[in-house]
Amino acid sequence: MLYPYRATPIVPRNGHTLVVGIVARISGCQNQKELSLADQENHAKEEVAKLFSGPVDYRVFATKAKGERVDRPELYEVESALRTRELDLLFAEDLGRLVRGSLAAWLFGLAVDHGTRAISPNDDVDTMNPNWEERALEACADHVAHNAHTSKRIKHKMTNRFVRDGQAFALEVAGYIVTDGAKNVGSSPCFRPCGARGAGIASPGR
Repeated sequence: MLYPYRATPIVPRNGHTLVVGIVARISGCQNQKELSLADQENHAKEEVAKLFSGPVDYRVFATKAKGERVDRPELYEVESALRTRELDLLFAEDLGRLVRGSLAAWLFGLAVDHGTRAISPNDDVDTMNPNWEERALEACADHVAHNAHTSKRIKHKMTNRFVRDGQAFALEVAGYIVTDGAKNVGSSPCFRPCGARGAGIASPGR
């Protein structure tokens, strides 16, 4: 049974205005649009409205970066904001928006330690739930596994296409030439094998 976090209202610690931190992130891939960041922000505001009907001070931490990166500046900004004890609520649509890994659960724990409630509705995590940490770690594992499986599947698919059909990768591969608009690749005359495994390096003019 999911924890009914919407049934537990929130009270601003300053007595009048709720201070909410919103984490929004997209990977910045070709098919992703910044509109998705706005969608995540709007989702947060919709959920906050179900918890509190008064004035709200929203502080948005938005970025375009890979979820595996733990050196992203906004993560330090989130940590710093939590340590000020000004945030009443930290909202992330899912924990993967923070970071794909256990660091997301650690940040939720930091929120709890500093009197901030943290919610991730898509992962059914609310720190008002006594079992929130267990659920958060499970969600982190799910996000990491999904990303790893997706990466492995894409690499396998692209490698097969390259070996079978000579289909070009999105990024250049050493020793091969991709002409503008080409769907296939051709060997480069400046490519020479080296090493026991036949690895190659490009040597211009040789």
